[in-house]
Amino acid sequence: MKTEDKVGLLVAVATAATGVIFVWQYQKYGMLNALAVAVGVQDATTKQPLQFASVQVGTLVEITDGTGEAVFTDVAKGSANVTVTLAGYEPVSQPVDISASSNSFLVSLKPL
Repeated sequence: MKTEDKVGLLVAVATAATGVIFVWQYQKYGMLNALAVAVGVQDATTKQPLQFASVQVGTLVEITDGTGEAVFTDVAKGSANVTVTLAGYEPVSQPVDISASSNSFLVSLKPL
């Protein structure tokens, strides 16, 4: 077992005879199969980056920074849906393919 692809879970089990027994359990975390994903968000008209947009990739959610980028560090490889919302703009939802080759996406939001 490689330590970089496992995460430990410490579980306390109470017994009458010995008090508390601590059991170290391992579960697959997926660090070796996870990929980083960057989503840039810009105004569709001005092409300026948009800060504070909510970006969802699958079940993960991040907020864009001052450069209009949201970065996800532990996304599973495969198909996912990217949804971007920001007050004053039309929400956007689109399917993407998360692969080992390219995981940068640009989303343009149209002002309301």
